[in-house]
Amino acid sequence: MDTSSFYHYICDRPLLSFCTSLLCILFTCNFFLTECVNKVGLVIANTLITNHYVWNLVTCCFYEVSVIKLLIDLVLLGLVNHKLYIHSSEQFGLFFIFSILACSIGTSTYCFIRFFGTGKEEILIHPMYGFNGIIVSLFTFARQQLKNESVHALFPQITYHNFPIIFTILQVIIWTIGLSTLSADMAFTFIGLFFSWSYLRFYYKYAEDEPLGDKSDDFSFVNMFPEVINVDHCCSLHYLFLP
Repeated sequence: MDTSSFYHYICDRPLLSFCTSLLCILFTCNFFLTECVNKVGLVIANTLITNHYVWNLVTCCFYEVSVIKLLIDLVLLGLVNHKLYIHSSEQFGLFFIFSILACSIGTSTYCFIRFFGTGKEEILIHPMYGFNGIIVSLFTFARQQLKNESVHALFPQITYHNFPIIFTILQVIIWTIGLSTLSADMAFTFIGLFFSWSYLRFYYKYAEDEPLGDKSDDFSFVNMFPEVINVDHCCSLHYLFLP
């Protein structure tokens, strides 16, 4: 692909252009902004209590400190954007903005609840940041469109239908083994997954003459799980071992 073709490719994909630009710009802030993680990431004490860094409610979802995590974000963004079809810029724009705010405000609410329940002040000063909340929201959006289509030809068994859950499970594993720089946004992932599915299920307007949301069985939350860990499948196995 020559330079001209690449330029047109980027311009024809505003979601890719916007997210890539913001990810790269905020990542470069690490090199010239002192205490960057406290000024750009979500630190509850700085964002809502002490310094009122309200922009962190948005920037935290696009900020990374690890170049490895940044590259992973860009690869996943390219995968989901490649086949994504946006039929209404207005509807998708609302979904995108609400997904960002759900991740940041939802996580802030969770941290306040934990703080009042435990009294641990470190909950309010622990930085949280990362793109995974947006990624899982975009893949949930793609799931509604692409369903059982494979995410990539190299892994045909991984489809858009179950990728959001697989992605979430992988991040839990990464967090469990202690790779904190790759899982600083784990709360964003969980909130992004549940919010995006709920919004698309009940509130997203797919067409003017159709009711809100996708109420089909294919888009149910349970059916997002791969068959090997599907809740219904597990229940069936449970009954097999009952005396």
